[in-house]
Amino acid sequence: MDFHPTKRIKSIFSGSDIHRQEIIRGTSTAFLLKVGGLFFSYLFNLYMARVYGASVIGTFALSVTIASIFVLVGQMGTKTSIIRFVAVHAAQKNGRAVRMVLARTLSFVVPSSLVAGASLWAFGNYVAPALFTDATLRSAFMIIAIAVPFMVIADVNASALRGLKRIRASYLLQATFNPLSNLLLLLVLTTVFATYNLLPIWAYCITAALSMVLSALVLIRALPPRVNIGPPAESRAAIWRTSMPMMMSSAMLLILGWTDIVMLGIFTNTNDVGLYRIAQRLSILTSISLMAVNSIMAPKFSELYSQADLEGLKLSAQFAARLIFWTSLPVLLALIIFAQPILGIFGPDFEIASYALMALCAGQFVNAGCGSVGFLLDMTGNQRSFRNVLIGAAILNITLNALLIPRFGILGAGIATAVSTAAWNLGASFSVYNLFGFWIGYKPKLFLS
Repeated sequence: MDFHPTKRIKSIFSGSDIHRQEIIRGTSTAFLLKVGGLFFSYLFNLYMARVYGASVIGTFALSVTIASIFVLVGQMGTKTSIIRFVAVHAAQKNGRAVRMVLARTLSFVVPSSLVAGASLWAFGNYVAPALFTDATLRSAFMIIAIAVPFMVIADVNASALRGLKRIRASYLLQATFNPLSNLLLLLVLTTVFATYNLLPIWAYCITAALSMVLSALVLIRALPPRVNIGPPAESRAAIWRTSMPMMMSSAMLLILGWTDIVMLGIFTNTNDVGLYRIAQRLSILTSISLMAVNSIMAPKFSELYSQADLEGLKLSAQFAARLIFWTSLPVLLALIIFAQPILGIFGPDFEIASYALMALCAGQFVNAGCGSVGFLLDMTGNQRSFRNVLIGAAILNITLNALLIPRFGILGAGIATAVSTAAWNLGASFSVYNLFGFWIGYKPKLFLS
């Protein structure tokens, strides 16, 4: 058995995939922008931790979590479906169809976003007091309801940019501008109004409005010329039929990603939610490369599948998984080994969340190792298979959180989230294998040949 480290490392990022240069080029841009955005996001959370404390972070986390549920309803699955439709028409240089898909999507998303915002306001006023013991949450929910329509439309605009392969513009808006604006606005508002506990939520609302305006301006400039080439744009009914299963998938992903926060808020208090929130945000560092690669692979999968290039689809997916795995591994090891001192940066009280951070990192690493499996199913017309996998994982997640949080607190939430994250990734990987006959995930050989 030979040991060739240099040869092995070189082979990790090589392969016969003719699309790999485009993947690496696009991923590098998205990765850098995502890292920059996370840097500002962590500064925002660090500032809240140092100035406002864990309880305010918990209030903010719960508010954003609940708002995300109503944003999801307002989007009605179009955040994902519009990438697929726009990518196909853009690849055919059918500018008229791109514009028609966008217009038809917004024609029912704008009204639904307004309804979603009004529903969150009602939820905060009438339902929240019965669910949560913290009285501040009622005001927090009613304030953040203002941001819901802005968030819905900004997300749809950013997804359309991704469909047009304007990855840099999309990530600058969502991954970099939003956290930077949150940070700067909170600094200004705190200076003007002192440490009023709801200021982080007001900063979030203002950022959402700015993001919607900027994304609309950028998207208008990025739209292709009105050339009518290829098939016509999908009807509203067709967009609806495609979007609704994707909405279910997004809903299940939201449950998987936010059940721990909500159930901690119900079973414990906002202070514990704040401690766990920081651990959760840090664990996302493990999957930065996954998020960066996903931004490239979603339109790429749609384009390759529409061209019936199944070999290109396979090679692109497997190369992306290999890239994700090896770029995620160093971050995973660093977070596990140095979990306690990293959390200590936010304050000594946060060190108690170190074991929860380790558990969350394990789940995120499985997520990274399985590659862009969810987008592969969504972009190839198999959104119902993905939805079914996620429903089972969401039920598992809710059950585990209900059983483990009352007994183990934030550690129980971390374990429940890690197990359910691993479950849906592995389940979706089996679905890809059954549908296409290949494994999307990457199994490392280390340095053995």
